[in-house]
Amino acid sequence: MLPLPLPLTLTPNQTVDVPQSASLYRYLDQKDFAAAHRVACLGVTDEDWRQLAEEALKSLDLGTARKAFVRLKDTKFLELLGRIEAERRQPSHDDKVLLANPSPTPNPNPNPNPNPNPNPSPWP
Repeated sequence: MLPLPLPLTLTPNQTVDVPQSASLYRYLDQKDFAAAHRVACLGVTDEDWRQLAEEALKSLDLGTARKAFVRLKDTKFLELLGRIEAERRQPSHDDKVLLANPSPTPNPNPNPNPNPNPNPSPWP
């Protein structure tokens, strides 16, 4: 009879870290913030948590954004969330205002020449 190989020994409480970033970003691309949050809870970096928080905030998923900012202990963004939530409770509130992207102000004078007189006279 052949001797059996020794079994692998694992120490108690040994963990294996499996990166979850790829799964997180797939859900973020789909704007599925609840699923992204569940994946993040399995273990992602602080940068991944911040990406989740900011993407959720941009899409006005304030619940998920709050959970992520709490995980990051980011009090400034938590205060901002509080102000946004208070604003949303106002009867005259419109979410379009929060989602608006300001466009640059068009130049009222498209002429690159700063001189308003197109034919300047050499004489004063």
